[in-house]
Amino acid sequence: LVVKQQAMARLILFCIFHLFACICAQDKAFLITAPKLLRLDASENVMVQLFGYDQDTTVDLYLKKSLAAGDKTYAFHSLKLNSQNNYQSVATLRIMPNDFPKGETHVYLQAISTGGFSKHERIPVTTVNGFLFIQTDKPLYTPDQEVQVRVYSFNEELRKSRRTVTLTFVDPNGIKVEIIDMTDINGAKPLLPPFKIPLKPTFGIWKIEATYAETFETTATAEFEVKEYVLPSIFVHIEPGANYVSVDNFDFFPLKITAKYAHGTPVTDADVFVRFGYSSPDETVMIPTTFRNHQMNDGNLDVNLDIKSALSTMPDGPQHLHEMKTNTFLRVIVLVQESTGGISEQAVLSHVKFAESPFNLQVVATPPFIKPNLPYTIRVLVTDPLGEPQKGVKVQVKATTRNVNKETETLRFDGHMETTTAISTRDGIAYFIPNIPKDVEKAEFTFNTADDPWNQAQVTFTAESYVSPNHRYLYINLPSESSEFKVGQYTNIEVHFEYREYLSLKTFSYQIISKGKVVKYATVNRINERSQNLNIQITHDMVPSARLLVYYILTGEGTAELVADSVWFDVTATCVNNLNVDLSTLNSQTLYKPKDELNLKVSTKTIQEDSLVALSVVDTALYTLRSDTTNPLKKVLAHIERSDLGCGRGAGKNNADVFDRAGLMIITNANAKTSSEGTACQSTARPKRSIDLSIKLEEQANKFGMFKNCCLAGTSSSPTLETCRDRTRNLQVPADIKKNPNYEKQCKGAFYKCCEFAIKLRHDSEKKIILCRAGIDFMLDLAPSVRSYFPESWLWEEKTIGRSGSVSINKNIPDSLTTWEVKAVGVFSEGICMANPLKIHVSQEVSINIPLPYSMVRGEQIELKGSVYNQRSTSITFSVSLTAPDGVCVFRGVLQGKNDQPHENSGTVDANSIALVKFYIMALEAGTHTLTFTLQTWLGSRATRGNKRTEILIKKLRVVPEGIRTELSTGGRIDPRGVFGTPIRKLELKNSIPPKIVPKSTVERSLLVNGEVLGELLSIINNPQGLKQLTTLPRGSAEVELMGLLPIFYVYHYLESTENWDILGKEAAASNMELKRKMKDGITSILSFKLKREYAFSMWSNEDKTASTWVTALVVKTFADMHDYVAVES
Repeated sequence: LVVKQQAMARLILFCIFHLFACICAQDKAFLITAPKLLRLDASENVMVQLFGYDQDTTVDLYLKKSLAAGDKTYAFHSLKLNSQNNYQSVATLRIMPNDFPKGETHVYLQAISTGGFSKHERIPVTTVNGFLFIQTDKPLYTPDQEVQVRVYSFNEELRKSRRTVTLTFVDPNGIKVEIIDMTDINGAKPLLPPFKIPLKPTFGIWKIEATYAETFETTATAEFEVKEYVLPSIFVHIEPGANYVSVDNFDFFPLKITAKYAHGTPVTDADVFVRFGYSSPDETVMIPTTFRNHQMNDGNLDVNLDIKSALSTMPDGPQHLHEMKTNTFLRVIVLVQESTGGISEQAVLSHVKFAESPFNLQVVATPPFIKPNLPYTIRVLVTDPLGEPQKGVKVQVKATTRNVNKETETLRFDGHMETTTAISTRDGIAYFIPNIPKDVEKAEFTFNTADDPWNQAQVTFTAESYVSPNHRYLYINLPSESSEFKVGQYTNIEVHFEYREYLSLKTFSYQIISKGKVVKYATVNRINERSQNLNIQITHDMVPSARLLVYYILTGEGTAELVADSVWFDVTATCVNNLNVDLSTLNSQTLYKPKDELNLKVSTKTIQEDSLVALSVVDTALYTLRSDTTNPLKKVLAHIERSDLGCGRGAGKNNADVFDRAGLMIITNANAKTSSEGTACQSTARPKRSIDLSIKLEEQANKFGMFKNCCLAGTSSSPTLETCRDRTRNLQVPADIKKNPNYEKQCKGAFYKCCEFAIKLRHDSEKKIILCRAGIDFMLDLAPSVRSYFPESWLWEEKTIGRSGSVSINKNIPDSLTTWEVKAVGVFSEGICMANPLKIHVSQEVSINIPLPYSMVRGEQIELKGSVYNQRSTSITFSVSLTAPDGVCVFRGVLQGKNDQPHENSGTVDANSIALVKFYIMALEAGTHTLTFTLQTWLGSRATRGNKRTEILIKKLRVVPEGIRTELSTGGRIDPRGVFGTPIRKLELKNSIPPKIVPKSTVERSLLVNGEVLGELLSIINNPQGLKQLTTLPRGSAEVELMGLLPIFYVYHYLESTENWDILGKEAAASNMELKRKMKDGITSILSFKLKREYAFSMWSNEDKTASTWVTALVVKTFADMHDYVAVES
C-alpha cells in the first residue's frame, strides 16, 4: 500500500510539473502584417514581430509575381530582429509601375526567416494611387460665363505629382461635352483657357471628372450648376425655435427672422409679411388666415406662430398634432420689403417637422462585437428630426443576452437592475457601460427616450460575441467624452484583458494605422491587473483619422493564440503632415469701399522650395442660391481619408476579422489566418452624407421624357407665395407644346408632380431651405465715381512662397457692394493645406442699387425698383437719372421728362435711411444694352445743396427676341461638267422672308457648299494658315458639326498618311495634339445628337425625337474612319 501511495504521489507530481511546463513554456510565434490591398507605386509598410525568440533573426521579405523559382521579384527588404528592437521592425516595399505588367492584379508576399519559418500570402494590387482635387472659382454659373478650374495632384505619400490628368466635362444628361488633357501639373495648375459653357446649354448640375491619363485609376469629381440667375441684394434667414413641432410648442412656435444686405449691414427698416401652413407628401396647404404684416428694425424680428389656432380655421384639415400625416412639415413663407426702398427678398422655411417623437436615437462609435466578462461601452446619439444633437435628454436601456447554450436571459445593469438611464451630454451622446456576463454569445439592447409613451424614440442594437477558441479576449475603451482627438494631445486609452488566471502575459503590442499605413507601433510591458492604460500622443501623421490595433499572443493550454481588438478615432487638425497656411490682411481697416486696395498676406511656417499658394475670391451672395457650407478643409481631408483600408469603427468577430477591419492582412502561426471572404465593407466609420438634392431632381425629371423641362420647371426652388396647384394653374406652357392640347396637359401634369416631389425631397434632405431672390466719405466736387465691374469671383491666381515663408498680394477691390470670401490653398512638396477663409466686407456710406432681371423679352415693359442708401449721420438730397441706348425706351407715363431731359427720381434721404427710386423701361431691340444710372447727392436740404457728389452705376441689360428660334434649309446641286447628267452652272436661291417671322427679327443666312471634289482644298494644303482655317469652322446642328469635323479629319489623315507634318514647321508637334483634341471634341459634340432610346442620330439635338437616316449613316462612316486615330466609344 505504501509503495502504491508513493507511486501515486510521483505520478501527481509529474502531472503537475508537466502542466506547469506546458503553461510556462514560451513557444516561438511570429506575426507579419501588411496592407490588405497594395497600391502601385506606393511605399507600403510590412511589419514583422517575433514572440519567444532569444537570438538574432533575419527575415527576408519579397513581393513576387509568383512563387516559381526565378520569377519576377518586384520588391525586397531584409529585416534584422533582435532584443534591441524588441524583435519588431517595419520593412518598406514598393512596386514600381514600369515593372508591374498590365493586367496583373495580385502579387505574393513571401517571408523567409533564419528562425525556421517560410510563409507567403497572395495580396491584391490596385492602380488607385494618389489624390486628385478639383477646384472651381464658384459653385454657380450663367450660360455666358466661363468656368475657372484648378487641378491639384499628389501621389500616395502626398507629394506633388506631375502625372497627366484628363478632365471630362459632363452635362446633366450625362453627355461628355469636352475632354481636356492637362500636363506638368506639379502639384497645382489652372486650366487654360477656362472651360466655356456651350451655347444653349442644359441647365442643372454639371460634373468635372478627373482621372490620371495613364497607369493609375485615381479619380475625382467636382460639380457646378448652370442656370439663369440674379444675385440677391438681401439675405433673409429664418431660424426656428426648434426643428420640430410637438405638444410643447404647438400653440406657441417661435421664429427669428434676420435680414442683412450682401455687404453685411442689417436691414434697418422693413415690412415683413409672414404666412404659414403645412406640407405633406400629398398636398401643400397655406392657411389664408395666417397672413400677417410685421415691422422689422435693425435686421431682426421675433415672430410666434399659433399653429393650433390656425388649424382650427380649416375645418376640413387636421385639427390636432396626432392627426397630421406622416412626414408633414411646417411651411413658412417670409417676404422682406424695404419700408422706404424698392428692394425685396423672399425666404421659405420648410424643414420643421410635425413629429410624433421630437427625438431620434442612433447607436454611434460602437463596434457590434462584445467580449464576455469585459465591460462594453455603448454610445447613443440623441438628435432632433433634423439630426442636431440634443443635450439633457434621458435615455433608458434594457437588454437581453443569449448564452452558448441558446438560453435567453435579461441583462442586469450594476448587477441587479433590469433597466438603467443616462442623460445625453452637450454633444448629444448618452453613455452606457454594461458588464457582459461570461459565456454570452449574443446581446440585444433596446434604447428609448424616457418620456411620454406616445412620443418615445426607440432603437435596437445587436452585438455578437468575439470568437476565441480558448476564451481569451481584449477590449479597448476610448475615453467616454469623445472619439475625437487633437494633434499634440496625449490620451489615456483603457485596455481590458481576459484570460485564465493561471496563464502569464508579460507584454502586449499595438499598431496605429492611418491612411492605410502603420505610423506607430510598440510593445508594452504588462502589469498584473486585468486593465491597463495606454498613454499615446496624437501626431500629425494620424490626420485625418486613425485606427488603434492592440493585440497579444498567449501560449499555453496546448496552443498559441493571437488575441486582438481595434478602434477607430477621429483626429482634428488644420492640415495634413503638420503643414500650415495663414491668410490675413495688411490693411488695418475692417470695412472696404469699391476700388480700395486690398493688401493680402499669405504666410506659412512650412518653408519649402517650390511651394505655392493658390488664391480665389468669391461673392458670398452665390451661397444663397447654391449652398456651399461644407468646410473646404474637411472636403480635402475626407478625400485623403479614402486611403483608409479599414472597415467601420473597428473590432471584429475573431482575431483575423479584427485585423481585416483595421485594413491589414496577417501571416502568423498563432491560430489565425487572413480572411479570404473578400466581402465588401458594409459599415462606415463616419455617418453617410445624403445624395446631392439636384441629382435626385435630375433623376426624377428624366422619367418624363420629352416633358423633362416641364418637370424641371416644377422643381425650381424660386421663391413663391403659391402652392404647387396654383403654380400649375398659372404655368405658361412653351408654344411648341401648347399647340397640342394633350401635350399641354401632360406638361402641366409633369410640372405638378415634380413640384410636389421637390417639396417632399427638400423636407427630407435639407436642414434649411432659404430662398433669397429679388422680386465713403463725401468728396468736394470730385470726378464721378463709376461702378461698372461686378464679377462674381476674382483673384484666380497662383503665387510662389519665397524663403521668407510669406507672399503679399495687392489688388483693387471690384465695384460690388457685398461680402467677399477669400480662400488660399497652400501646395507644398509634402501635401496640401487650406487656410481659414477670410471675409471682406465692401460698402459705402451713400450708394444706389437697382437690380436688373436676368433678361427681358423685346417689347416687354417692366418696372425697375431700387433704393438709395444713406448710412451717414446727416440727411442728404439726391437725384437719380437713367440713360439708355436707342434699343431701350425709358419713361414713366411719357417718354421724357421736362425740357426733354431724362426722367429723374429725386428727394431727401434722412440719416441712416433709404429712399425709393422707380424707372419704367421697354425693350425695343434684342441684344445687350448698357443702362447708366447716375446718382447725384448733396449734403443737407435742397436749399443748401453743398458738397455735391456723383456716382455712376453701369449695368448690362440682356434683351432676347420673342418667339422661337427656327432654322430652315434649302438648296440644290451645281454640276458644271455634267457628271450627273445635264450640266448645271447656275443655282438660284430665293431670298424670301420666312413666314410668321417676328417683326424686326434678324434673319441669319449662311451658305454651305459641299464639293464632290476637294477643289480648293488641294490649293491650300501646303499653306499652314489654310490648314488652320479648315480646322476652325462654325458649329450648330448635327450637319454643321459633321461638316466642321470632316475637314479636321481629312487634314489630319492627309498629313499623317503623307508624313508631311513638317509643313507646319515648329508647330508640328503641337498641331498634331491640337488636331486630335479637336477630333475628340467633335466626336463628343456629335454624340450629343444621339437619341437616347434608339441607335440613331437626329438633325438638331437629342430633344428632337426624329431620327435622320443620312445623318446617322454619315456619323457611322465618319467615326469608323476616325477610329484609326482617335478612339471612339461604342
